[in-house]
Amino acid sequence: MTQRRFDQKRALYAESDALTEARRREQEQNTGASTTAKYYGSRAGQDAINQRDMQLEEQAFLESQGLLDSNLNRQSQAVGMMSDIGGIANNMIQYPSPNTAGNMQNVSLASTRWADNLAMENAKKAKGKSDFWGSLASSIFG
Repeated sequence: MTQRRFDQKRALYAESDALTEARRREQEQNTGASTTAKYYGSRAGQDAINQRDMQLEEQAFLESQGLLDSNLNRQSQAVGMMSDIGGIANNMIQYPSPNTAGNMQNVSLASTRWADNLAMENAKKAKGKSDFWGSLASSIFG
């Protein structure tokens, strides 16, 4: 991202750099500059461009870093917002809770009735057994 932004910024100066270079060459041609003068003139122009490019590169880096930081911040806020929404929804949930006091006053009565029913069943079984042996004995000895 930084390189692309740097290239965009440098492209803004391409036309003026080409025009400046053409004017420098024209001036050198008109004045009959020596090879050394041409070298130093070219070198001075390139040094100015290099200095500007360093500034553009730093600006591009800061801009792209700002965009990355902004994007990370938005993502962090989105995650925070989603967890807040989830928390709101979770707070709305009503979990059923058993009534532990429930029917405690009738537990003793129910236990007594259950014991009474067991005793009655046992009594019926015992009577049925005695009736069976009694009827069997009367039919044999009868």
